[in-house]
Amino acid sequence: GMGQLYGYWFLLLGVGIMLGSLFAAYLNRGRIELGLTPIGAVLLPIAMFILYHMDPLEAGFEWGCLLLGFAGALFFVPLNGFLQDRSGESERGRVLAASNLLTQLSSIIFIFVHAFLSNMLELSAKQEVLVMIIPSCLIALFTLNILLEDFFRALFHIGLRIFYRIQIVGMENFPAKGGVLLVSNHLSYADPVFIGAAFPRKIRYLAWAGLANSRILRQVFRLTHTAVISPERSLETMKMSVNRLKEGVPLCVFAEGGISKLGNILPFKRGILLLARQAGVPILPVHLDGVWGSNFSMERGRFFKKWPISFPYRVCVRVGEVIGAQKTEGESIRSRVMELGRLSFSKRLPDFKMCMNLIQHSIRSSPPSECIRLTGGKIFTRMEVAEFFLSGKKMDRGNEEFYECMNSMLAFFQEVEGAQKIWASFLRIRETHLWDQGGFKVNKDPHLKYEWILWAVLLGGFIVEFFQDALEVRRPGGDSKDALQLVNGISTGKNGLISLNFQSLPERAGDCEESEIGHKDGTFGRILPGLSYRSEPKFGVTGIDGVLDQLDFVQGVDADGFLLKG
Repeated sequence: GMGQLYGYWFLLLGVGIMLGSLFAAYLNRGRIELGLTPIGAVLLPIAMFILYHMDPLEAGFEWGCLLLGFAGALFFVPLNGFLQDRSGESERGRVLAASNLLTQLSSIIFIFVHAFLSNMLELSAKQEVLVMIIPSCLIALFTLNILLEDFFRALFHIGLRIFYRIQIVGMENFPAKGGVLLVSNHLSYADPVFIGAAFPRKIRYLAWAGLANSRILRQVFRLTHTAVISPERSLETMKMSVNRLKEGVPLCVFAEGGISKLGNILPFKRGILLLARQAGVPILPVHLDGVWGSNFSMERGRFFKKWPISFPYRVCVRVGEVIGAQKTEGESIRSRVMELGRLSFSKRLPDFKMCMNLIQHSIRSSPPSECIRLTGGKIFTRMEVAEFFLSGKKMDRGNEEFYECMNSMLAFFQEVEGAQKIWASFLRIRETHLWDQGGFKVNKDPHLKYEWILWAVLLGGFIVEFFQDALEVRRPGGDSKDALQLVNGISTGKNGLISLNFQSLPERAGDCEESEIGHKDGTFGRILPGLSYRSEPKFGVTGIDGVLDQLDFVQGVDADGFLLKG
């Protein structure tokens, strides 16, 4: 029965090869992930070690056969693809023929090796496997030494496939060869991994010195050949980056100079345009959407220590059209990146019917707790407010200001596409650092209409209290004695909330970096996520589906990205 047993083991080996090949194809997705080769090289001696120690008639031996085939496929498939990709059209046939010839010659050589081990040295089959572990370990060390960066890159990409779903849009705009400067927004520590997983070519990065304070990140930068720019070495780093671009290397820069801890897109550094012009390469705008909310972002007020909002977590990498560096200005690059963000936001925004269902479900599921408190002491529970909106009947007069506001909320809810604008405004607030705080205060301002604040309160579970000249918004269970920061901004009938001027938690504590400053006197704050703007010929904000609000009371955008009051 040995023939039957050997046939079964070879069947398991073949199934392992098939599974490894399918896994490599799934991970590659139309590109060559050479990092799978060292992974396969490491797994090969492990599989042989299992075969040596397991009883051939036990299940562990069968798993060893599967792992041996799986590891062999991971080792061979990327190498085979790499050979075909790197060989020219006229040489590809000869390269593949030479590869097959060497493979067959190696097989013949190993037949003689097997004869020598079994006949001359009289080793058993298990002992031969043990002997084969030694060169397998040497090959594993050799491939790891050469492909260490690709090895970790492949491991990260495997993790991304498990925990994330990355949607890629506009990749046809990415040049197949030659140098190009990628300019992206920056919301999390995982952004380089998202970009590296999305683009078919190996991307190099230009990082700012502040990120290199961590020992782990310094090791990552060294492994990935990431250039670090600092005030002391700015000229040297810029020259090195220009040379890389001229050599045809795609270089990515997170132009905000650090991770945005506010949720908004921060102003871009000035050196980006100069870098592209000196290298003579085009600029490719890139936007990462949905990243705020991942474990690697500042959402919920902290990095890492939190559970993901959803599993698998969805992220969109949207690539815009290339921009000639000689024909553009610095602020227009940021505008292009923000426009890509607007497109991604509008795509993931549910349609009108779904938004209506989401709002109604949120209202119906509201607990019978306090929701609104008026100046005179009258309290409305969430159940009472829910009944008002679901019945569609206008409230009777009483507190004139409050009832007028509630009826305006109902009018927004009932108008065409009103639910979609309400839900979009709610999402924009939720994707900022203001949402992670205990509450805020809003003075009565014609530019920041109360309807949008109340909708956020209702959908987000906050409590709002009306005062003579302001509204105070708090989270349930919060300390009523806590000082609330004053927030202002802009809201319109066409787009809902457009901007908010608020302080981050480090900013309120008086200890913050440039990327954490969200408030500036005399402004309406920064534009919220999911919106873009244009300043020529007349300033305006581009909203959902390209609806344009002409804001005569806004003068423009200053160097820090804040909307100036007219």
